[in-house]
Amino acid sequence: MNIKVLYLANIVICCLLASSCALHKCAVPASVPEDMVLVPAGEFIMGNNNDFYDNDNDEMPRHVVNLPSFYINKYPVTNYQYKKFVDATGHKTPRYWGKSGKFSPEKANHPVVGISFPDAQAYAAWKGKRLPTEEEWEKAARSTDARRWPWGNLFDYSKANVGTKGTTPVGSFPEGKTIYGAYDMSGNVWEWVDSWYELYPGISENKSVEQLLGKKNKVVRGGSFASDIGSARCADRGVKKIKDSGTTLGFRCARDVPGYEDYRSAARLIARAKKLKARAELDITAYEDHRLSRLIMRNAESLMVQASAKFQANDFSGAMELAGEANKKIKTAHQLALDFKKIKHAEKKALIEKTLTEFDSLISQLPDQLTPKELKLKKWALNHFTKGKQFFDDESWGYAQMHALIALKMVKMILDPDAVSSASIITGNQ
Repeated sequence: MNIKVLYLANIVICCLLASSCALHKCAVPASVPEDMVLVPAGEFIMGNNNDFYDNDNDEMPRHVVNLPSFYINKYPVTNYQYKKFVDATGHKTPRYWGKSGKFSPEKANHPVVGISFPDAQAYAAWKGKRLPTEEEWEKAARSTDARRWPWGNLFDYSKANVGTKGTTPVGSFPEGKTIYGAYDMSGNVWEWVDSWYELYPGISENKSVEQLLGKKNKVVRGGSFASDIGSARCADRGVKKIKDSGTTLGFRCARDVPGYEDYRSAARLIARAKKLKARAELDITAYEDHRLSRLIMRNAESLMVQASAKFQANDFSGAMELAGEANKKIKTAHQLALDFKKIKHAEKKALIEKTLTEFDSLISQLPDQLTPKELKLKKWALNHFTKGKQFFDDESWGYAQMHALIALKMVKMILDPDAVSSASIITGNQ
């Protein structure tokens, strides 16, 4: 693709998603922890469609994810920082520190490596933090414009430690930092995230990676000093067993932003209400039969509007409560419509059964001797009866009723000679 076109496309996407933050009036906390950066709430584009760097096709499909505000460490955790944790807790030392349990002084500010997923979790808990999710990590690295690397769409070896023989001190590539101010999110060390390796929503099968799925492997992100530039992209997904602790495995921590505890639940309930509403509207008609369902739906729509307003005002708890009520009302309205449909189907089923039973009774009353016209009418009647039973067994009530009534009408014509004259009117239309 022409570089200028790609650049302009990214600007457009960035502007569209940035408007989401403005719409939600993203609040900036009064103070950000010194060793962390703030990633504001809102939507971002996650994954890729047909990026030639995606060798496993596990980044598909590109999709929009809505996240609350969160903090993430500016840098990967260093040897020096991890040593404080080991000294304070007695946790085992990383395997590459050697038998002495110490690292070389010149490596103090390098990212710690040889870290397993449980090791990373333990350190994060000790610091009162947690590991970022895969979604959080990608947004922190990629921002909202679906860029390939933290600085843009063209790789630059002067902005990341990629394709070298070892780690570098954290923050050694300031021009490669993310929009939010996080360093080393491309290269240096792979970073553990707290997400199982699974296919993205909308993808049901991927034979290239199916052996790795099923909540048995964790995702690692960012590539390392030993990676190629494709693995150092923001959207690339690495896979590791939770006890792996190789020479390229490190991590950084994340933390929730106070006041955003209910953001995810509120956003999820609002989105769910929209889906439930769309589904319910397929069964709720404008007819009088569904008047009560429509009244309840109008009330639910009002609650959805209020919930969205609360969400935009950062009242996530209030939005969650209103959206939850809207969900309940939509389900009630939908169920009323489905119950009405069920009753009507039951009534129609009973009427068809009655018609078929009556036909069985009347057909047995026909005399053995019938005129050619009556024999033809009987043949047609039996044909419609057979079709009626077939549609009845398939629960196709409309067609079942039509054929059953035609069959009954025809057999009555045979039994009532005065009505035979009208048979040609009916049979002529068959």
